Amino acid sequence: MNHVGEPIVMVVATDRYVAEDVAERILVTYEELPVVVGVDAAREATHWVHEDVPDNRAAHHHQETGDVEAALATSPRTLSWTQYIERSASMPMEGRGVHARWDPDDGSLRVHTATQASTSVRAAIAAKLELSLDRVEVIAPDVGGGFGVKIMHPWPEELLVPMAAIALGADVKWAEDRREHFISSAHERQQRQDITVGFDDDGRIKALDVHVLHDNGAYTPYGIIVPIITATQLVGPYAIPVYRVQVESLYTNTVIVTPYRGAGRPQACYAMERTMDRIADKLGLDPAVVRERNLIQPEQFPYDHRLTFQDGRPVIYDSGDYPGLLDKLRALVGWSEADALRADARARGKLLGIGMALYVEGTGPGPYEGGHVQVLGSGKVLVSTGLTSQGQGHETSFAQIVADELGVPISDVEVTTGDTRRFPYAVGTFASRAAVMSGNAIALAARGCARRRCGSRRTCSRPTSTTWRSTTASCRSRGRRGRRSRCARWRCCPTPCGTRSTRRRSRRRSSPSRATTRSRRWRWAMRRGWSTGTTTRRSGRRSPPARMPRWWRSTRRRGRSTS
Repeated sequence: MNHVGEPIVMVVATDRYVAEDVAERILVTYEELPVVVGVDAAREATHWVHEDVPDNRAAHHHQETGDVEAALATSPRTLSWTQYIERSASMPMEGRGVHARWDPDDGSLRVHTATQASTSVRAAIAAKLELSLDRVEVIAPDVGGGFGVKIMHPWPEELLVPMAAIALGADVKWAEDRREHFISSAHERQQRQDITVGFDDDGRIKALDVHVLHDNGAYTPYGIIVPIITATQLVGPYAIPVYRVQVESLYTNTVIVTPYRGAGRPQACYAMERTMDRIADKLGLDPAVVRERNLIQPEQFPYDHRLTFQDGRPVIYDSGDYPGLLDKLRALVGWSEADALRADARARGKLLGIGMALYVEGTGPGPYEGGHVQVLGSGKVLVSTGLTSQGQGHETSFAQIVADELGVPISDVEVTTGDTRRFPYAVGTFASRAAVMSGNAIALAARGCARRRCGSRRTCSRPTSTTWRSTTASCRSRGRRGRRSRCARWRCCPTPCGTRSTRRRSRRRSSPSRATTRSRRWRWAMRRGWSTGTTTRRSGRRSPPARMPRWWRSTRRRGRSTS
C-alpha cells in the first residue's frame, strides 16, 4: 500500500450500509514505512516509494533547441529563481460510479460507468477478464463533470465490479462518496520549477532554461503526459531563441496524478508569465511592453518552436496576430489607466493589483475519432460517435453539423455518445478535441450520406462510417416518361436524379463480367417466374433465356425501371 486511500479489500453486500458495516469489521495489520511526500523529499531519495526505483524517478524528459549554456553566458542580464505549484484535488460535483450486468445465457457483459473513454474501458475489461471484445458493452451515460479525472482507464472499480457481477451472477453497483473521491481518485498540479533566463536591456529573452520536478504520485497509470505538456507549452506565444527544458517525474506516497483542468498548461503558463513579470521588475518596464517585445510577429508564421508535443508531432504555430491581440487586451481592460486606479485605491487605504497572462493551448490531438450517420425512412437521422459527454453540449453541436449538411431540422437529429453498442472504437474526451475530431468525422459521414442519396459512388474518407437505410425518402425518385424528377425533400441533389445520363454514366463506370451478367439474368428470370423444368407464366419456355427479352431492353433504353 503506497498511499492513503489505495483500495485493498472489496466488499459486496445487499446495500451500501451493510457493506460499510462489514468493511469496519475487517482488520488489517500494517507495517509502517517512512513516507515520501513532496518533490523535494522525492528528489533527495532518502526513502523510496518503490523498492525497485531507488531514486524515485519515474521518468526523465529533455528537450533543447540550442546551446543554452553559451547563450546564457553571452546574455547581458540573467535571473534565476525557484517557484512551487501546490497540488490540486480533482473535484467534479459528480463522483465516479460503475454498474455491471452479466448475462450467463449468451456470455455478454454490459457495464455502465462514469468515464471519459468508454471504448478504452471496454477493451480493458475484455482483456483483463478474458472475454471476447464483442461480448462486452460499455455505456457512459450523462455522468456529470469529468475534467480529466475520469479519463484515466481503467480504474480498479471498473474491473472489480464486472468481475463480481460475473462471479455472483447478479447486478453489482458501486458509487463513491465525496470522501472516497477526495482521498483515492486523482490529483494534479504539484511541481517545482527552477528557472534561469538571459535577456538584454530591452527585455528581449536570449535564452531560457527550465528544470521541472513533477510529482506524479505513487503510480503513473496515465504516463507523463502532464509534465510533457508543461515542457512544450511553456514557450507560449513568445519567440524564444534558445530554450532547454528538463523534466523529472518523481514518485511520492500520494494519490496518482492525471490530466485535470489544463493538464500541465497552467503550470507552463505560470512559469512563462512569471518570467516576463520578473524581467519587467528588474528593468523597471511595463510588463505589457516586455511581453510585446518577445511576441512572435505575424510575418514569422508558420513558427516552429522545434519541440515535440505529447502526441509526437512538432510544435508549429500556423498563424496568429499576437501583437494585435495584446493591443486589444490593453484597450479592453484600460491598461494605461491602471496606475491612476492603483494610486486612488492606495489613497483610500486599499490595495489594487493588475496583471496579464498570455498563453497558447495545444488542442485537438489525435490519433482519430469516428462518426456514424444513419438516415431512417421516417426522415429521422441517427448520429453516434465514440467519445463521451460530460456537459460540453456535444449533442447540440453534432446535431447542428448534421442538420446543416443534410438540410434537415435539428429536431430530427438524434445524437448518441459514449455507447460502444452504437460506436465501438474511439479515443476519448479530453484536450478540447471533440469538435475538432468527432465533429469533422460526423460532417464527413453526413456528406457521405448525401452523396449516396444522389447516387454517387464516392464514399467519405476514414475514420468515418456511414449507413443508408432510407426507403420512403429515396432520392432516386421515379417519373413519367419525358419528365425529369428531382428530390424535393433533400437539398443535397445538385442535378435531377434518376435520369438517363446518370444511368449511362453508372454503366460506363463499371462493366460487369460475363459471369456477373449471367447471374443477373438468372435472378431477373427467377423473379418473373422462370424455373427449371416447369412452364413459365410469360413465354412457355422451360429454361431461363440466354439474354433478356427485347421488350425489357427497349424499356431500359427509354430510361424506365421495371423493378
